[in-house]
Amino acid sequence: MNSTVGKNGKLYLQFKKKKDKVILSDAFSKMPMAISRPFYLDDTGIAYFYLVNPTGGLVGGDVINIIAIAEKDTHVFISTPSATKIYRTIEHPSIQNIKFIAKSNSILEYMPKLNIPFAGSAYEQKLNIIMEENAIVFLLDFFVTGRNTRGEHFHFKYYKSALEIIYDNELIITDRMFIQPEEINYNEIGFMEGYNIMATMYFVFHNPIIEKELCGLMQEELDKMETENIINVHGGASAFSPHGIVVRFLATNSMELEKHIMRFWLIARKKVLDLNSLSAFFQ
Repeated sequence: MNSTVGKNGKLYLQFKKKKDKVILSDAFSKMPMAISRPFYLDDTGIAYFYLVNPTGGLVGGDVINIIAIAEKDTHVFISTPSATKIYRTIEHPSIQNIKFIAKSNSILEYMPKLNIPFAGSAYEQKLNIIMEENAIVFLLDFFVTGRNTRGEHFHFKYYKSALEIIYDNELIITDRMFIQPEEINYNEIGFMEGYNIMATMYFVFHNPIIEKELCGLMQEELDKMETENIINVHGGASAFSPHGIVVRFLATNSMELEKHIMRFWLIARKKVLDLNSLSAFFQ
């Protein structure tokens, strides 16, 4: 979309393995997007990065294009330091397009903070994930219905999201969402039913045996939530065999939900990647 308002932000990232660690081998950025310096939490060589928007959020007319390439045998973890605020717009939507390319035997984890659409905002998001054979991608998509502490709940114009995941040249997942509060009451049965936060986690890999075992572990964790009488977070898990598992949550408390997201992420990390804690990165 061409617009005379807003910014055309760009971020291009390429990660390569150099000796015993992953490095950012090539990068290009154009405001309002930037990338942090890498963190290395241990001797695994995994590179941890933050995607940074120093302007504090997205305004109407912003068009952000992000491309990140994880080359062969790399392991990259990407997050954001804070929630993405989507501000009110008079006319033009805020647009963000993200494309991740995971080459053979690479691992790419993307765990951003949530999106917050302000009252009167309009947002369009595209996530395009391209994976070569034996690549692994963990992905989180996470949004709240508004600034709920200010009484904003479905006060935005619209929120549009489209996800496609291609594995070894095969389209394995298409996930689309278009929320337009002026047209539909999303608090009704069959929609969000009073919940104000939605999160979806995609654990994409090709190993039917581990997939089955992980699905069982995820179900055990969901059952544990029921046993513990967790009333402000509800979730479900399902396999898209033979390529992994999707976990979805509805919640009314973001801090409680983030705690469960981390628990499920660490379960997948341990089972699929044989890795443990992320706590040092999020301190």
